[in-house]
Amino acid sequence: MAERLNPGSSAGLCDRFAWRWFIPLILVIMMLAACGDTKGGGSATTPAPTTTLGSSSTATMTESTTTTAVPEPTTTVHPLTIMAIGDSITAGSTGWATYRCYLNGALDDDEVAFDFVGRYSAPHRGGPYACPTVFDEDHEALWGAHIQDVVVDVTASVEVLQPDVALVHLGTNDLSHGQGPAGTADELESFVAGLQAVSPDITILVAQIIPCDTPAVWCTEDLPAFNDAVASFAGLSTDDSSVIVVDMETGFNLSDLRDALHPTDAGDEIMANRWMIALQEAGVIDASG
Repeated sequence: MAERLNPGSSAGLCDRFAWRWFIPLILVIMMLAACGDTKGGGSATTPAPTTTLGSSSTATMTESTTTTAVPEPTTTVHPLTIMAIGDSITAGSTGWATYRCYLNGALDDDEVAFDFVGRYSAPHRGGPYACPTVFDEDHEALWGAHIQDVVVDVTASVEVLQPDVALVHLGTNDLSHGQGPAGTADELESFVAGLQAVSPDITILVAQIIPCDTPAVWCTEDLPAFNDAVASFAGLSTDDSSVIVVDMETGFNLSDLRDALHPTDAGDEIMANRWMIALQEAGVIDASG
């Protein structure tokens, strides 16, 4: 017959203590054994091999890049500044169009960025002009002006405004008041040289002036002689400043005058066309525009 242990005895206490901690200990040992198998076994997950830059590995690398848009450079277009210099033929009067009106239209048609400059805008007697379209009215012309009348003020205006181009149509009043063609041409030559002195890179288009319709000697003889003298002004060009002679006389019919001196609207269109061609031939504007 088996002997029963007294629970209160020391032997009973030892047996109970042993069973209470023995089973958990066995479980811990089993878990540790399982972890050891995982670290060393062939069924465990193998970490991915690392790729060394420059090696012969065929591994594909994906690079994430961020592209920043670079703004296109902007180009500032500076308008071609043009100063129309002259007398009443350039300034015009109330109800007249003037060649400046039609030249403005031709430049617009060719999409030329330009700006007429000068101290004046209104025509003689206050205006308005009779231009069929809105145009830039600024100019540097005086009604009744002789060459000597404009030398000081216009030269000062060119010095301040520094136009790219000067359109010069002067000499009619000098001739009509009895000054001979040689003296008038000399004054105009000095005037052109003065513009170059204050604006060394200016392009000057100087006109052989339009004809007149009067039997007076100044008109029939002196004006053609003056224009012949002006033909030599191209020789005033420098390395930086071109002087271009523009023939306004040839082919300009007397029927294109509204009186003895001033052009009709049709005459103004003729003048504008000749200025335009001269600007193109001088390379100031694109001839293919």
